[in-house]
Amino acid sequence: MDDSRITWISQRTNDNKMIITTIPKKRTPNFDAAETFKLLELWETDHMQLRWLSTKPKTSLIKELVEYLKLSGYKRTTEEVKNRLKNLRCGYTINKKSIHLDGQTPRWPFYNKLDGIFKRQKLIKSYKRYRNCNN
Repeated sequence: MDDSRITWISQRTNDNKMIITTIPKKRTPNFDAAETFKLLELWETDHMQLRWLSTKPKTSLIKELVEYLKLSGYKRTTEEVKNRLKNLRCGYTINKKSIHLDGQTPRWPFYNKLDGIFKRQKLIKSYKRYRNCNN
């Protein structure tokens, strides 16, 4: 089992022996569609995208997204938001490949929003390369 999903508890018995028990962490509720769209709305802003492409590691930006979500009434941890963005990127990639196979636009509700975000990221990256070459 993955160590990140386990809570370790250790205790000493009366005869000074160590007992270690593990308790699996409970799953958090899934993001619903409205919460995911709110996350994407916050993530796609020009301000966030420019910083997203130039900041490593992304932890501080993910914390900002968590705070913005909190202001919108959604309570999530940085780990949950990080994983959700990773899963969305993965889902986008799978759907993007399916376009090449059957030629139809995916019906996945987040595809168009993510497609716009990733196309804009590509444009920003190419602009930065162009600007660096001409300076």
